[in-house]
Amino acid sequence: MNKLVFIEGNIGSGKSTLAKALGPRLGLPVLDEPVDTELLEAFYKDRVVWAFPFQMAMLHKRWRLQMNAASREPGAIVDRSIWGDMVFARDQARAGNINKLEWKIYCEAVRNMCLVLFPPTLLIFLATSPHTCLERIRKRGRPGEEAINIPYLQRIHDGYQEMLSEAETGFYPWSHAVKPLVITADVTTVDDAHMDRVADTVNGALRGRSLPDYISGSSSPWAACNDRPDHANDRDQRREPPR
Repeated sequence: MNKLVFIEGNIGSGKSTLAKALGPRLGLPVLDEPVDTELLEAFYKDRVVWAFPFQMAMLHKRWRLQMNAASREPGAIVDRSIWGDMVFARDQARAGNINKLEWKIYCEAVRNMCLVLFPPTLLIFLATSPHTCLERIRKRGRPGEEAINIPYLQRIHDGYQEMLSEAETGFYPWSHAVKPLVITADVTTVDDAHMDRVADTVNGALRGRSLPDYISGSSSPWAACNDRPDHANDRDQRREPPR
């Protein structure tokens, strides 16, 4: 049966590098993370104005990517899923750049998408320090990422730790069947031998696994997207745009 491998991690954690290396080793096509440079630049210039439209646009792009992946034979590797997208959206909601009404709209979209999405066969998380991520971001020089700094990367890092903790407690619709595989990615040398070892580890985790079904009962495919992402209070907490 089809195998869906989701790779999650911070910006600059090495997701794309790992995905491209695993593809031929696992015999699976790689579906790259969608990048909209124009929208990305607008978001980093003014997150108050662009956080919600940016997150909604990326959510829909990732949904289409996952739908595409599920239709592939014998499966696919996906560079960030909608579950990783929620880490970023939740961060913007907590920062006050997405207000309560916008968060409800985002969550409703996630709920609807979950009705037709397959869960992952395996979810890989790349554990990379924010400082290492920033070094890689600066080195690749992607347009629109100049404003990324350590505090932002630290928040995303913490958000992913929260996501992994939630997965351990069965918070997500796939948590009953999928245990995230955490791979340390703070390495200075990434050669073929290193990638061969990582691929062996991933193959071991995949062996005998196929697409799990959603569990019936009280577990809900959208329980992970609640309508209160810890906003400071009930008022619109948007930050003032930079002058």
